[in-house]
Amino acid sequence: MMSRNVKFAIVLFSALLMVPLWGCPKPRPVPPPDIDLNQVNEAFHMSKGVTFSSWMHNFEQLVNEIYLKDDVVFVSARRPRIGKLSLRGYVDRDGVLGYKPGADKLLFRIEQYRGSHRFSYRLYDGNGWLYKRDYYRRSGAGTFLAYAFLSAALWRPYYTPRRRLVVIRRYRRTYRKSPKFAARRKRFSSYRKSTRKARRSAYRKSRRSRRRSRRS
Repeated sequence: MMSRNVKFAIVLFSALLMVPLWGCPKPRPVPPPDIDLNQVNEAFHMSKGVTFSSWMHNFEQLVNEIYLKDDVVFVSARRPRIGKLSLRGYVDRDGVLGYKPGADKLLFRIEQYRGSHRFSYRLYDGNGWLYKRDYYRRSGAGTFLAYAFLSAALWRPYYTPRRRLVVIRRYRRTYRKSPKFAARRKRFSSYRKSTRKARRSAYRKSRRSRRRSRRS
């Protein structure tokens, strides 16, 4: 079976090849991840709530456990069309409500699409690289998704409210003194190392492909 690292390298290489080889800058090394996307994906599955807002609150708390830097991770989520949830995890830089491309620092995004499951989605890193295709599994009784598909009005856009920043920071200060946080740090270190090989491999392959194209 193909390993996760090999799959990740193939996805990166494929994305690099989509850029025209002539008249464009040389391929650049893929930057290291700012957040553990394995843990982000797990957090998305673990989080749930009886309302969309409570679901996002729970997910927001989990990603702030995962992110190791001092900034607070904001969440911006909306569903402009049925079956098209669009979620951003980011660091706010401009003080304006909601994610603003070019102003805020994007850490990851989740995009729902019409796949073989009821809630299929793609997870991307902050640089736009596709990391994983998956589907959300928590849709039983007592969860928002158990009845949310019945009404579009239940999917009101969610943006991390400013009043929650004090709560998040206070919670995180306590959490970072716990053994659970030490375990998350260790996991992130292993995750970062596991992506290093894939990122280097994708970069080398893109350079070789460019050289072959120039010789042909």
